[in-house]
Amino acid sequence: MKKLLILTLALLLLLPAAYAQQEDMYFPQPENSILYFVDCIKNQDIGGTADSMATQSAAAHFDTQKYLETAKGLYPNTPNRFLGDDLQFQGLNAQINRANNLLSVHGLLSSLALPDMPDNQRFGALPMTPDGLFAVSEGEALTLEEYTARFAPANFAGLELQELYENTADALKGGLNQRNAAIYGALDSGEYIAIYAFNGQLFQHGFTLVQYPEGWQILKLSAPMSGTSPMGSAQMIDQKALDALRANPIFAKVFPAE
Repeated sequence: MKKLLILTLALLLLLPAAYAQQEDMYFPQPENSILYFVDCIKNQDIGGTADSMATQSAAAHFDTQKYLETAKGLYPNTPNRFLGDDLQFQGLNAQINRANNLLSVHGLLSSLALPDMPDNQRFGALPMTPDGLFAVSEGEALTLEEYTARFAPANFAGLELQELYENTADALKGGLNQRNAAIYGALDSGEYIAIYAFNGQLFQHGFTLVQYPEGWQILKLSAPMSGTSPMGSAQMIDQKALDALRANPIFAKVFPAE
């Protein structure tokens, strides 16, 4: 019995380390969080991308009532699956938030590695052809080895954040940002459009950021009011689309500084 007690105490001491959460990162300016996120991808630190996103903060400060005022119900993708203020639930919600963040990072990397794949297929079944290939898009089929090789972290070292724009639409600046932020217990929020250059192609990608007293964090890899993919993926654009974004008065360029 004594040996069992000692073993049990030892395991309990190890549990906090095993389930320790990465401390949330905060940034003094919203664009700093996005620059860090992209640097993580370029430096092959894929896990670091999720570390730079809101996890513990969103779990600890999420306001269910404010969420229900907007969502009008509870859904499988409700940000905090375990409702209530119990600290155990906060810990579980933080882990769920991180898992969701990593899923959206997968959506981004997938859109860069396989830009012709339909967006809804990135999170669904990947069909196989009769000869054992994976049909990733119309007219494109890959072996398992070829598909896996597309996601090698080193492949994304060439990703370049060329420009970054903040959505300054009156509806957002007129209080919508603050109401959305309040759901997560944050002071403010904002939507941003990133323009990437990758493998000779331009991509458009969205971010929603939230501001806590400690600083800014990436909440999700989408910008709903700006029309980006809710899956976190980037969309290929051409120069004409980029020129239209530059000419749109509601989008203010924040990077590179002018």
